[in-house]
Amino acid sequence: RDSYISTYVKLIQKLRRNHPQAEILLIEGSILNGENKKTLVTYIAEVVKKSNDSKVHQGYSTYYPGDSSDAHPTK
Repeated sequence: RDSYISTYVKLIQKLRRNHPQAEILLIEGSILNGENKKTLVTYIAEVVKKSNDSKVHQGYSTYYPGDSSDAHPTK
């Protein structure tokens, strides 16, 4: 958890240095569901908070399952 969050915050800081006016949206992705999604949503919320940047936002996606031939979301 701590390593993931601190690394993500460093990435945002790097993006901010290179793109000072950019709006940054962090999203967990539509391939996750259940506890994994819940955990990642929590981590992202903490990253947004620790970034202390009004241009960093958290978005949310809807889960879309894959099909029998491809695990990636089909929608």
